[in-house]
Amino acid sequence: MDEQAVLRVRLKELAAVRIRYGYRRLHILLRREGSQVNAKRVYRIYREENLSLQTKTPRRRLTLGVTTTGGYALHIKDNKVTYYYDYFGFNDYKIESTALPKGKVTLKMDFKYDGGGAGKGRTAALFVNGKKAGEGRVGKTIPGVYSEDTFDIGMDPNASVVRGGKTPYTFTGMIDNVKIDLKPAKATNK
Repeated sequence: MDEQAVLRVRLKELAAVRIRYGYRRLHILLRREGSQVNAKRVYRIYREENLSLQTKTPRRRLTLGVTTTGGYALHIKDNKVTYYYDYFGFNDYKIESTALPKGKVTLKMDFKYDGGGAGKGRTAALFVNGKKAGEGRVGKTIPGVYSEDTFDIGMDPNASVVRGGKTPYTFTGMIDNVKIDLKPAKATNK
């Protein structure tokens, strides 16, 4: 076997044993074993072999926008992504995804607002790794903006929007990136 193939096999062996190690920590292990490989080569092989960190499934909040009388939460519970929307404490809507796969996961949520004025409903769709994993209706939305509380990512230090939820929450997983893409609403005052 050539040097590249030996490195590839050893990297896969280490990644299988050290499931919480990324390519940087695996590179350090290889260097300690005497390999003179650089980090860029380890990264390239790591990506080519589709190796990834195996993380525990987090059971805490990802994002949260809440007031004392309503709001929303996107969180992971029982290995599913759950979107929860509370309309002033009168109506609550819950949309769940299918079970999450192991390893690194990309989550996305799409809203399709019904339009026709403030406070109308919408369809919410949950995506896991680019595939639709759940969809549902939110019959009414709060006709305004949230201002009494904060928008939190990875934690919920204040009142829980989910009925029976306890605070403070701290997300125990790893968040690589958060992207919020706002498109202009086409609401009219009819």
